[in-house]
Order: sequence, then C-alpha cells, then structure tokens
Amino acid sequence: MPEKIVEKIKEDVLEIIKKGREVSKEVREKVKETVATALGKTETTGENIRKITEGAVKGAVEAAKEAGGKLADVARSAATGAIEAISEAGDKTKAFLKDAVAGAVKGLEHALETAKEDTKEATEKVRAEIKEGIKKIKERF
Repeated sequence: MPEKIVEKIKEDVLEIIKKGREVSKEVREKVKETVATALGKTETTGENIRKITEGAVKGAVEAAKEAGGKLADVARSAATGAIEAISEAGDKTKAFLKDAVAGAVKGLEHALETAKEDTKEATEKVRAEIKEGIKKIKERF
C-alpha cells in the first residue's frame, strides 16, 4: 500500500506543479483526499497510518524534486494534508495521530536528505524551511 501511495501522490503532485496555480493548497488537498481514501482500504493501525503519511510526503517530495517545485512548500503541504486526513477520519484514527505525525516527520526528513543533493546555498535555505515545517507540525498536532 505505501508504494502505491508514493506513486499516486507523485503523479498527482507532478500535475499540480505543472499547472502552477495554488500549488501548496492543491498539494495539501490532493494528499488529504488520497490519504483519506487509503484509510478506507487498510486496517487502522499505528504502523499503517505511519506508513501512509510517510509515503504521502515522500511521493510529494519526489515530485517536487523531479519537477523543480519548491521542495519545502510541497513537503510541508503534503505533511499537513496527510495529518489533516488522519485527524478528520473519525475516532478510530484519532487515536493514531502521533503515528501520523511520526510518519509525516519521517517524510519531511526524506525532504531534508533530498535537499542535500542540491547546491549548498539552496540546501541551507530549504533545510531551514523544512525544519521549521517539522517544528510547526509537531506543535500543531
């Protein structure tokens, strides 16, 4: 399931980046929709929720890398959308919100690794933005 989510999100986010309109908002909404759909097709466990949220963020990061989108914005929007899907899916998933945050943070850490491949100047800026995103997600949820 997580591999399917990575590929689905990657394809969707590539399209969103190509369109170029309201990228952050569109990424958040598409990831939220995809994660909500995935939740209906899998057993609700902490491990599954962590894998789903991590995969969603990784898919978005891979799309941003491939399409040249703003890595930090796309990663943060994907993480937020995935966590929102978990928190709004009902009582049975709310118990696993910490797992969702852990998965999103792991996906954002993937974004940090991806940023290391760029130039040093760009990497430092993106790393700072992603670290700020991790901090805000942990505070919010």
